[in-house]
Amino acid sequence: MAFLAAMMLSYMQERRAFLAFVGLMAQPPTRMAAMFTHDLALVRVRQHQLRRAIEKCLPKVYASLVRFDVVESMWATHWVLTALAHSFPFAVVARLWDAFLCEGWKAVLRFCLAVLKVFAPELESSASFEELVGTLGTMPQLLRSRLDDPEACSFLAGESSRGGPLTVDAIAEMAWEMPLVTSELDAWAEEGTRLVEEQRKKDQARKAEIDAKRAARAASRKLPSEPVGAGAATAARHSAGTATGGANGGPARPLEGKATAARG
Repeated sequence: MAFLAAMMLSYMQERRAFLAFVGLMAQPPTRMAAMFTHDLALVRVRQHQLRRAIEKCLPKVYASLVRFDVVESMWATHWVLTALAHSFPFAVVARLWDAFLCEGWKAVLRFCLAVLKVFAPELESSASFEELVGTLGTMPQLLRSRLDDPEACSFLAGESSRGGPLTVDAIAEMAWEMPLVTSELDAWAEEGTRLVEEQRKKDQARKAEIDAKRAARAASRKLPSEPVGAGAATAARHSAGTATGGANGGPARPLEGKATAARG
C-alpha cells in the first residue's frame, strides 16, 4: 500500500492525502481495499481480465505467453496490486492515475496493454521461457530508459501514422485506442471469479486429503496403550530389581563404598 499512499502524498498535504487514500481504498470506481486479502482473490481476477484483454488486443503476444506457458502471476502481480505505481516511470503512472481515479480498472488494463505493445517485438520473438519472463519482468526499467532517451525507440513507425519517438503521450494515446468494452470486462471478471472459486475448492479438498493422510500416519506410529495398573506393576518390579541388585553387589555397590569410607 505504500506505493498507493506515495502517489497521494506526491500531490497533497498529509491530511488530504489520507482522505484521498481512504477514498481510493473504499469508494468506487477503484475500491483497492478488496485487493489486499490473504488469498489475493481479486488480484487473480484482475490478472484473468488482463490475460483475456491480451488475447483480444495483442494476439501475437498472447501466443508467446501460451507457447511458453507463462501466466500473469509470474510478472503482473505488482502491476495490478499497485495500479502500475510499483516500478513504472512516474510520468506514466501519473498519466494513468488521472484516468484510473475516474474510470477505474479499465484504464489500468489499457495502460498494461499499451506497455505490452511497446515491447511486442521482443515478446513475440522470444526463443525461450527465460527470455520471455526476463523481458516481462524488466519492462518497467526498459521503459524508463527508453523514455529518458527518446531517440532510442521509434517503435511507432510503421505501426501508426503518428510515428516518432516514444513519449508518455504516445503511450497514453495507444492505451485509449485499445478496444476494451465494459461489458466484456464484466464478463471476464465473472469468469475469473468462477475460476478462482473453483481453484479454492480444489485447494481445500487437497488440504483435507493431506491432513487425513498425516493423521493416519500419526495414528499408525503410536505404541499400543498399556492396560490399567500396568504402570504401577512395572514400577514395583523395577524397585524390587534395584534392591536385589544392591544386595548382590549390583547397582547399590557405590553406597557400600561410601559406608566403607565412613568406617575407615
